[in-house]
Amino acid sequence: DPFAEADEDSGKTKQTQEYIHIRIQQRNGRKTLTTVQGIPSKFDHKKILKVIKKEFACNGTIISDTEMGEVIQLQGDQRTKIKEFLTDKENGLGLDDKTIKVRTTFHRHIMTVHTADTTFFHRCTASKSGMSFAP
Repeated sequence: DPFAEADEDSGKTKQTQEYIHIRIQQRNGRKTLTTVQGIPSKFDHKKILKVIKKEFACNGTIISDTEMGEVIQLQGDQRTKIKEFLTDKENGLGLDDKTIKVRTTFHRHIMTVHTADTTFFHRCTASKSGMSFAP
């Protein structure tokens, strides 16, 4: 690859392309945070945050981290909207779709169903197609 750089220690080539990671984090209850990490430094993160907050009607902040750089945190599940914004050439940043990684997390919950006499425990597994219940 002509755009790869040689690693000084091993002499092997490493890819210079950085990915943008969009993740969701569960807070308390049904509250979630969406984090966006890896937006190139050529973009003004404060301006991006201002536009996102207005367009998506959510609150957000920028967290500076020594390892991860500047991370944008948004309230709620904004994964699809953020990806559309980052790839939109007219109203967004116009970034390549291949450089964006959307991380999905599925949580396992124990759900209790109360009946007249007995309490049944059902394991509820979240999946892309919806909720599935297994006794």
